[in-house]
Amino acid sequence: ELRRELEEVAEERETQRKKRLASSLPLVALVGYTNAGKSTLLNRMIDKYAGDESKKNIKKDMLFATLETTVRKIELPDRRKFLLSDTVGFIHKLPPSLIKAFRSTLEEIKNADLLLHVIDYADKNYKKQIAVTEKTLEELGCASIPVIYVYNKSDLCMDYYPKVQGGSRIYMAAGSGEGMNELLALISQKLFRDYKEAEFLIPYDKGQIMSYLMENALLKDMEYTEKGIYLKAACSKEDHARYEEYLNNDK
Repeated sequence: ELRRELEEVAEERETQRKKRLASSLPLVALVGYTNAGKSTLLNRMIDKYAGDESKKNIKKDMLFATLETTVRKIELPDRRKFLLSDTVGFIHKLPPSLIKAFRSTLEEIKNADLLLHVIDYADKNYKKQIAVTEKTLEELGCASIPVIYVYNKSDLCMDYYPKVQGGSRIYMAAGSGEGMNELLALISQKLFRDYKEAEFLIPYDKGQIMSYLMENALLKDMEYTEKGIYLKAACSKEDHARYEEYLNNDK
């Protein structure tokens, strides 16, 4: 019965994964040792950039508080968007009976464009927990995905925070929200560094393309002309290539 349920869950996740890939929105996955504060961080982002209480994830001081993958769309003040995924917490010496369910839940990570490795900096064993997480990521084939190391709960062991180091490490406190702006700046810097600015001329009968670019690109200017809708926007390299025939450098 458990195997059948796991297969059904895996099938449902695959369907959801295909829908997310079709959206072209980059995916950021929260990873880390169990109870490091991943769900707290997810909820803080929803507070700040979604504002929907019903979409919050649970957070409890217990092992495996998050057993299902939770994915939310985050929209930054400049209208850039990404998907944020919360996953089950990693743990050392996982019981064999839980390995299949655990790994199935973590499959989501493979499709991520960026990982937020959340660390309980106040835990005396945090270095060992980092090693466990990194080993598991390597076993999952995710070692090459870019990572931001989020040293959470820094308020419990540091006098000066939030603090960013080297462009890939941040000391913050998700519980109070201190460091959120710095973290989002890091995420934006890494996710959208390959965005290209372009000018498009979209025919009026191509409303679907117009809607897509309005939803997925960073709009900077728009004008209705005789030949169609002129758009100036920053978009991903994939979208730039996909709609190359509509590129326009002269209104």
